[in-house]
Amino acid sequence: MDIEAGVCPLSPEELTQITGNLLDNALEAAIPSGRVDLSIKTSKLGLQIKASNTCVPLPPSDQNKIYAAGYTTKKEHSGLGLYIIKQIADRNGGQLELREAKEYSGVEFVIHIPWKC
Repeated sequence: MDIEAGVCPLSPEELTQITGNLLDNALEAAIPSGRVDLSIKTSKLGLQIKASNTCVPLPPSDQNKIYAAGYTTKKEHSGLGLYIIKQIADRNGGQLELREAKEYSGVEFVIHIPWKC
């Protein structure tokens, strides 16, 4: 982390919950022999966590539902991963964005968390 830019905006537990849930979702949703990318970057504005994977695009009708507690498109899952991520982002003044992956056919979740001053 870039100490010069400010205090890390997330606790170690929150960072682990976000990255663990994003990576778990991406690995499970990726098309077989597909691609999964996870990056964590800092800037003057804060922390950016990005996870993307190859997959069938998420229908627009599901895009508003995916952050609800208990909503899942997978078998044997609690449907809490994205809900937890959204709660952590909101609690820390951050934003969570779902968009199409830029480098390949798939999805990308981008989380921005501002520095705590």
